[in-house]
Amino acid sequence: MYAVSEILSEVPRPQHWQFAVLVNHMKLLEAILQHCSIPRERYSDTAALLHRTAMGALKVSELEKKLVDSGLNLSPLAVSSHLCGVPP
Repeated sequence: MYAVSEILSEVPRPQHWQFAVLVNHMKLLEAILQHCSIPRERYSDTAALLHRTAMGALKVSELEKKLVDSGLNLSPLAVSSHLCGVPP
């Protein structure tokens, strides 16, 4: 990811370009969930919620409600949802 960031920082681009680099790798998602103090037994459920939100099947507000209702800390997950391609 660092290499991609370095390459993109060197590429001249018009200011109006908006793009995202999506990385689909379960180990990275697991590292993010671990950093957010998500219990390992909840990884699958949390990843499924993030995926449904990224695909548009679940609104961000619904994602937040489900995470809070299940007792998960929302502030670090806001970062992880952004990293997983969930629009703000």
